[in-house]
Amino acid sequence: MAREGQREATPLCGAGRRPWTAEDESEDAPVWTFRVMVLGCTSFLFLLVVNKYLATETSECIMGMGLTIVVVYPLGFLMGKLIPRRVVYYPMFRLEFCTNEGPFSFKEYALISIFANLGATIGGLTSSSIYMSYI
Repeated sequence: MAREGQREATPLCGAGRRPWTAEDESEDAPVWTFRVMVLGCTSFLFLLVVNKYLATETSECIMGMGLTIVVVYPLGFLMGKLIPRRVVYYPMFRLEFCTNEGPFSFKEYALISIFANLGATIGGLTSSSIYMSYI
């Protein structure tokens, strides 16, 4: 209870606030899905190879993750609609995963963008750029 002329204390951080997820997205939805591994590794390798090539062949032109991210979202959405829901089990490695966990979520999209950003960053590093940063 606040005294006269004083404001009431505001609740602590996060109390009464909505989470940063979409309305139709579950908070306990899986993130390390088949889509993340396929699209994330593909975008990582693509940007790694392209940036290594561009850094050595051209005058230090580096491709960022923006183009890959624009391409990945529709692909993830299509994979969520078209890939059948099937459980795959590899007894040799004791590995089990589902090919389609449901609709494509923003969490998956964020994780794929992290993969792409790592590929763009690591691919842009060359021996000359590392050497020049120490001079």
